[in-house]
Amino acid sequence: MKAQAATEYLILISIILIAIIPLFYYALSESNRTTRINQASSTVNSIARKSESIYALGSGSRDFIWISIPSGVNTSLVDNGTISLSMPGTGDVSSFTNINISGSIPINQGIHRISIEMLNDVVVIGPVNDTTLPQIIDTQPKGIVTINNPTLEVTTDEPSACKYDSIDRDYNSMLDQMNGTGLSHNSKLTGLSNGNYTYYVRCIDRFQNVMSSSSVISFSVVLDTTAPSVSNTQVDKTNLSVNEYICINATVSDAGTIHTIWAKLTTPLNSPFPSEVNYVMSDTASCAGTSNDNVYGISIQLQAAGNWTINTIYANDTANNLGYENPYPNITIVVSPIAPGPGNDYEYKVPDIAWNFKTPNGVGITARDDQSTLTLNTIELSDEDKNTPPSSSKFYYTSNGQRYEGFILQLNRNKSEYEHYSLRLKAKSAQTLPYDLRVYAYSSDDQNIILTNTTDFSITNVIITGVDRGFNEVNITDTVLAGNSTYIKIRIAPRTTMNGDTAQITEADIGVVNE
Repeated sequence: MKAQAATEYLILISIILIAIIPLFYYALSESNRTTRINQASSTVNSIARKSESIYALGSGSRDFIWISIPSGVNTSLVDNGTISLSMPGTGDVSSFTNINISGSIPINQGIHRISIEMLNDVVVIGPVNDTTLPQIIDTQPKGIVTINNPTLEVTTDEPSACKYDSIDRDYNSMLDQMNGTGLSHNSKLTGLSNGNYTYYVRCIDRFQNVMSSSSVISFSVVLDTTAPSVSNTQVDKTNLSVNEYICINATVSDAGTIHTIWAKLTTPLNSPFPSEVNYVMSDTASCAGTSNDNVYGISIQLQAAGNWTINTIYANDTANNLGYENPYPNITIVVSPIAPGPGNDYEYKVPDIAWNFKTPNGVGITARDDQSTLTLNTIELSDEDKNTPPSSSKFYYTSNGQRYEGFILQLNRNKSEYEHYSLRLKAKSAQTLPYDLRVYAYSSDDQNIILTNTTDFSITNVIITGVDRGFNEVNITDTVLAGNSTYIKIRIAPRTTMNGDTAQITEADIGVVNE
């Protein structure tokens, strides 16, 4: 019995130890991890604070500090205001400062002495007694350049000063000094002609370690003297209201590389506001077609009433060749201070004549008026809905025979009498909302519609007593001004998306503004 009890105690103790030992090692591991993080945090914070002190003392100031690097550090970073030590399993331990810093921190475990020095506008951080030669890790330019004043650029792996020469020689003998004492160095060349060029670069770090061999920069100059070609300047509308947008685009091509394209507009503004404004155009803008199709565009919100003029489109390439459309297109855009909307300062005109039309089977929307069935309707301006069209008069479209029903409105005025026009409909019913419509102007024979410069809009409101008055309004200025009929005459028809659905109106009138 005693032997059995002893065995049972041993089993119990073993079970307890199996449970406790992993917990012990986990706690020990976490304690070690916390210690390493605290040690790393103290190190990067000490460097950051000392860097700020050196920066405040000005260029040429230097000091030394001792730092402790914990075990497990695999990378360090000193750049762009960040001082960081990275340890697998713990992530980055970082400190941040608002000053410009560069350099490096040792990653080997132990105590290290590092220098912190202010050079020009950069605080340089690094280990003392550095004997490693600086290295150039990137050079520019490469290949073919199309300008006569390219910039030589090199990037070093540590803060350095660099020289260059057209002859390969030692650092002290090189003739030309590059700008920059940090990681980036450059020098602008001038007066190059077509041909091949080779330059040699060597650098020296702050511990006087100098490169023993040159980094070579080779490139060819093929000067581009041809200006970009600019053509086909267009704008989507030339009559609009304040705060509406226009889309300007143009076709631009160049044998080299396009740098900037801009539209030059004359504004209606008076001093001190600018009389001319440049708008930078893009190949990826919403009104620029598809990418890489040579069509550039810009969407502009015009916030001032008056006449705006698109003088021309300019384009320059990376070789500084300037091109523009010539002769200037000089497209005038008239911006009204009136924004379209029910009752918003428009004077509403009752149509002199209104017809309900039905196109014949198989002809479609292009049917002439004298081919269609026209029924006179009295559609007057009346909030009391006293003049409701007959129930048979409606908007309707069916793909079966491409048959349309809608309304023709005529105002016995010349289109030049007014600056802006709107169409206002009061809807009684619609089988679907929104109910999509299209407005057409007429050609000079007063029978055929024009298929360009149409205006699309939708009925979104119908009469609901005490809730919705049923007004729907749209600016139709561009459509009216594109028409060539004797009087102001428009055809309103459903779009094909309304297949099989009907809508009825009780009022139709034309809003006008005369500036």
